[in-house]
Parts: sequence; C-alpha cells; structure tokens
Amino acid sequence: MSDRSDAMTAEVVSEPTPPDRPKGRPAWAAVAEWVGLAVIAVLLAFLVQRFLFQAFYIPSRSMEPTLEVGDRVLVNKLSYRLHDVRRGDVVVFVAPEAQQTPDIDDFVKRVIALPGETIQFRGGRVLINGQELEEPYLPDEVQGLTVIDQPPPGCAQTTEQPDVSCTIPPGSVFVMGDNRTQSKDGRFFGPVPQDDVVGRVFLHVWPPTITWVYLAGVLLALVVAYLAVRALVRRRRRVPPSDHDDSNSPTTATIRATRSQ
Repeated sequence: MSDRSDAMTAEVVSEPTPPDRPKGRPAWAAVAEWVGLAVIAVLLAFLVQRFLFQAFYIPSRSMEPTLEVGDRVLVNKLSYRLHDVRRGDVVVFVAPEAQQTPDIDDFVKRVIALPGETIQFRGGRVLINGQELEEPYLPDEVQGLTVIDQPPPGCAQTTEQPDVSCTIPPGSVFVMGDNRTQSKDGRFFGPVPQDDVVGRVFLHVWPPTITWVYLAGVLLALVVAYLAVRALVRRRRRVPPSDHDDSNSPTTATIRATRSQ
C-alpha cells in the first residue's frame, strides 16, 4: 500500500497545472475601436478647419498670375491672432454684402494699405503716404494700370491732394487684386474691417481637384488617433501580475491529500 501511495504522489507532483487558454477578442471590441477612431478623426478635422486651417477655391481671375482660376489655397486662421495684418499679405475675407453672390461669400485679395495710412492713385501707380509702392508681384502687363475714378466708399478724402486718395480708418485695411484690370476690389467697395479677415493664404495647393495637404493632415490625425486608442485598449486589457500563495494551489492541495493517506 505504501509503494502504491508513493507512486500516486510522484504522479501528482509531476503533473503541471494546465495554463488558462487566452480568450479570443470579441468582434464588438474591434468595431467599437474603429468607430471611436472615426469619431476622433472627424472631431480633429473639424477643430483643424474651425480654428487653424481652411481650404478655399479660387473662382475668378482677380489674383492672376499669383492665383489662377480653379486653384485651391490653404488659409492660416491663426496668423492674425499672433500678429497684425501685414502689407503684401494675400488674405481671404468675408465679401462685402453688396458683392456677395449665391456662390461666393469670401474674396481673396492682397493687402495694400494698413490702418491710418493714406493710399493715393497717380498715373496708374499706387502711393502710400506719398511714397510710390513697389509691387514686384504684379505681372508686367498690368504695371502702371492701377486706375480709379473716385474715392472708394468709406474713405476720408484728402481734399488738398489732386489725386484720388483714401485714408484708411482704424481697424481696417485696403486690399486689391494682382490682376488690376480684372479685379473688383477695394477701389469699388472701400476698406475692409480686419474683423472680416478670415486668415492669411500661406500655401498654394495643387492639383485643384484635391486639397492634398488638408487630406494629409486628416490622415495623420487618423493615424495618431488610431495609435492612441490602440495603446489605451491594450493597457486596459493587460492584467498586472499578482502574488500567488503556493499553499492554495490545486497541485499542492492534492499532494497533501495523497500524503495524508
């Protein structure tokens, strides 16, 4: 009997406890992960467009050759929260109410004069505070063709000057298109309030059929969101190791019971 008990004890000791089989991942968990990823990506895209960058389409020839019909541009909406509008900036702004159409709510033009400055038009040239403005961005065929017949609306006319002039009121800027003979700009509707400026054009995106930079930003946000969600899910699924009391293990209990026989 003793020999048989020893054999049983040896057999029990040598038998390992089978490990727990890993459970398969539920299908709903994968679906929930991708749904959450899509929601985060859409939210990030909305925040980017609302507060940082926005794509615009160029519908007219007013900024040729800088911007062609059909071009798309990316506008930085944060720039003028960090610094003032600068001369020479190409900006997008809310079109004056009288100039809006069912298809066009915003204009894109170049900033020519700043608040408090006096802009004059003399012999097809532009003067700022009496000094001729150099405009290297203008195509050769329109150099010297900036004409105007009467002071723009909203301007304080300087009566002692023989030329048409306009003193820009505080908080406004004067804008014109680079294609001076084909642009309906500040010469027609006057200075633009800076509060109506949406942002500064900082990137000319091509091709016109897809805003690839904007798309790249959304894809990057998608990848970042995916990695973040995946890391969070894995962290929650990971169970920290715990100390086991060998005295309570099934193998030890069986050995003790066998020996007691």
